[in-house]
Amino acid sequence: MSAPSYAPGSATLIDIRSFSDERGALAVVEGESDIPFMPRRLYYLYGSDPSRTRAHHAHRAERQCMIALAGSAEVEIDTGRERRTFLLDRPDRGLLLEPVVWRVVRMGDAASVLAVLTAHDYDPDDYIHDYDEFRALVGTP
Repeated sequence: MSAPSYAPGSATLIDIRSFSDERGALAVVEGESDIPFMPRRLYYLYGSDPSRTRAHHAHRAERQCMIALAGSAEVEIDTGRERRTFLLDRPDRGLLLEPVVWRVVRMGDAASVLAVLTAHDYDPDDYIHDYDEFRALVGTP
């Protein structure tokens, strides 16, 4: 089974396969099957003050899948064509972010944990930190 492909500049909620029985639940994310890339890196945000926001950037090439493992996180995205806010509050749902999507993250509380699977190793040159540069790249006046 191969994962569906997504267009650059898109943000899409995806369901994550999960299995439950009397022992509890297990969720599975397999690269190139459940998400359209093979994960190279995992990082997670936790212990965040919900009155503060994080991220405030886009990526030139990086593909990511964000999953709230505990608690919740709001992810505000801007593709240059639309702005939306996604609430991640279940470990069986992820937010797939393709390249060239501006994102701002607000954690629900200090106990929230947001995992991020990435398609590439960390590369500081892949980040777009300037919102005007992002707007020019996507052709937004």
